[in-house]
Amino acid sequence: MNEATREIFWNIGTYGYILYGLLLPLAAILGYSVYKRYRMWSLGQPDNRFDKPRARMKSFVSTAVLDGLLHRRFLKDPYPGLMHFLIFWGCIVFLLGAFVDFITHYGVTNTIIGQGGDMVHVRGLSGSAYLGLSFVVDVLGIAVIVGGLIAIFRRYIQKPSRLDNKPENAIALSLIMVIVLTGFIVEGMRIAYFANNPEEFAIIYPGLGDYNTGWDVWSPGGWVFSKMFLGASEGGLALSHRALWWFHTILGLGAIIYVALSWSSLAHIVVGPFNALFRSSRPKGALALVQLEDSETFGVSKINGFTWKQLLDLDACTRCGRCQDNCPAYLSGKALSPKKLIQDLKAHWLAESPKLMAAKVASEKKNGSSNSEGGGQSQPVPLKKRALRTLDQITFVTVPAIVNKVPKPWKKVNGNGEKAEVSMIGGVITPEVIWDCTTCRACMEACPMFIEHIDKIIDMRRNLVLEQAEMPETAEMALRCIEERGHTCKGTTACRLDWCAGIEGAKIMSQNSDVEILYYVGCSAALEERNMKVSAAFGKILKAAGVNFGILGEEETCCGDPARRMGNEYLFQLQAMKNIGTFKRYGVKKIVVTCPHGYNMLKNEYPQLGGEFEVVHHSQYIAELIQTGRLKLKKSIDKKITYHDGCYLGRHNDVYNEPRQVVKSIPGVQLKEMERCRSRSFCCGAGGGHMWMEEKVGTRISVMRTEQALETKSSVVATACPFCLQMFEDAIKAKEASEKIRSMDIAELVAQAIE
Repeated sequence: MNEATREIFWNIGTYGYILYGLLLPLAAILGYSVYKRYRMWSLGQPDNRFDKPRARMKSFVSTAVLDGLLHRRFLKDPYPGLMHFLIFWGCIVFLLGAFVDFITHYGVTNTIIGQGGDMVHVRGLSGSAYLGLSFVVDVLGIAVIVGGLIAIFRRYIQKPSRLDNKPENAIALSLIMVIVLTGFIVEGMRIAYFANNPEEFAIIYPGLGDYNTGWDVWSPGGWVFSKMFLGASEGGLALSHRALWWFHTILGLGAIIYVALSWSSLAHIVVGPFNALFRSSRPKGALALVQLEDSETFGVSKINGFTWKQLLDLDACTRCGRCQDNCPAYLSGKALSPKKLIQDLKAHWLAESPKLMAAKVASEKKNGSSNSEGGGQSQPVPLKKRALRTLDQITFVTVPAIVNKVPKPWKKVNGNGEKAEVSMIGGVITPEVIWDCTTCRACMEACPMFIEHIDKIIDMRRNLVLEQAEMPETAEMALRCIEERGHTCKGTTACRLDWCAGIEGAKIMSQNSDVEILYYVGCSAALEERNMKVSAAFGKILKAAGVNFGILGEEETCCGDPARRMGNEYLFQLQAMKNIGTFKRYGVKKIVVTCPHGYNMLKNEYPQLGGEFEVVHHSQYIAELIQTGRLKLKKSIDKKITYHDGCYLGRHNDVYNEPRQVVKSIPGVQLKEMERCRSRSFCCGAGGGHMWMEEKVGTRISVMRTEQALETKSSVVATACPFCLQMFEDAIKAKEASEKIRSMDIAELVAQAIE
């Protein structure tokens, strides 16, 4: 009997070992390229991304499996996701196939019984193992070609707006396609050679008999191409095979050198895993804490003011446009494109890096150390040595009109013909872009490279507000109201206890702190007329369930979320410390919050300042009351309801099921999902301080979301956020759709069902 196998360097001879000899210098080139890039990343500021090593590694492994191997994030967008999945797995298996050839060639020797009963020793895989590996590798190679054709069709025929085609994209696709195709042709030539000359197999492996053409179909890619060469002359086929083998090999090695030297978009193969490994270990909804007394500046105004991880982010971006396709600001016609933001910062970083690196090297030589992380720039006076400015000491200005085309700084020259320095904020990233962000996290949720867009935007906002004294006038009014009155509701005549008039059972903590939970009401629910109805409804629910709850009343102050998201870290920390002090004074253990922004703040960001409490959103608490039987819903509400996932409850905190459980628990309700729901939910437009900013450009985000709700033909759009509720109220009025749909908080719906 004969058994399938092949000679690793058939027709190449000992010259094939040159390939292995080139692997070491190739690895050295790639390693040196990564080191050079590492030096560029190190231009950024220090950032401890080595914390919680066990949890970080566990998260990385999970991410590598779910988002890397299984393509969880990619496949949320099925069409391009499938394309990338085919190319990714095809290339991986192609490389693994080559690696297995190498290992088995030197590490595996099979002993086979030949036709004459003699023992035949074969180096490498043989039999079913060889045929199985060949089949898998070829099938996945075909998948690469299919994926590549989809990519070509998508990029150069369909041309979706989120993609910008650069020469590097064509080069990358061409390299992948040509390497795989030439590999198949080389394989086809080998198959055709033995099919034409079956006795040659017996010469290579004496005792195994002639070549069996039945093996060919187990290499489907090569088998197809072999049909082109059947009947070709032996010498011509051998010569063509040898020439194309070397072309294929040199092209593959050249692709590695190209990635190493050009650091094109293909470099995400190297950078992507690092970016996933070093992504933030903070809760998703938490911004980084600024140590005000030790900081040298407020926020970031220069590219080397970002941390090394934020610079690594810039390199990880593949310009896939998923962030842009999910950004409500971009989709509503604003100046912000998360993709363009990252790419503009990257271009600025690459342009400034030579100068910054030269300054850093000079500083290292002068100081005899590598401690200068700021590119050799002069260091400003630490804040602990200068007075902090309050709002009264800052002159606020209105953000100017949008500049449609901002000149790139590397194209500007001074009078001497040299490149002139242009500030990052204003020259590269306009204030409009920075203020357009609603911090909804849609970009970060969609990004397969785990780029952290929001942190960069907030860092630049901090610089605008506390260093450059620039911000929208309406935002300034809200912040001034927080500083002066402890809330954001300018012009309100209500006090923090008005909402609970007539509700028995609410205890003021200053009078009686022996309670089961503290209900932290929040500014909107306590002081704005529409949302006072929500807090009153929630109070009725607590009373009906027999919950012993307390409130702070006039001692309650703003949680600080608007201040922090609008860039005033100083005011945020003042507010947070006030609340933390109050909570601790009354021995508070469990806090229930109706506002997702307050929920996120107390749960994820107060611990940064020592405020460790059990924090529950009212949707979660109501769901618990219903599940445990403490709350009975008896009255039927025969309505079709669609639920809107608020960004800070959903994407920032992964609370998706409980609000739906509450809605479904109401008798007679039919829940109808919007097309954009759960992690893909569309923002209402109020986050990031936009509750207090005017939308003057493009379509109002709240109007777009209301139109999506109207498409469900529901009579109620249910929310679990006071900001979302108010935005829907305004948008419904603007669209004159009050007869078709109304907005209600889930607490109001539940309150109706218990009456």
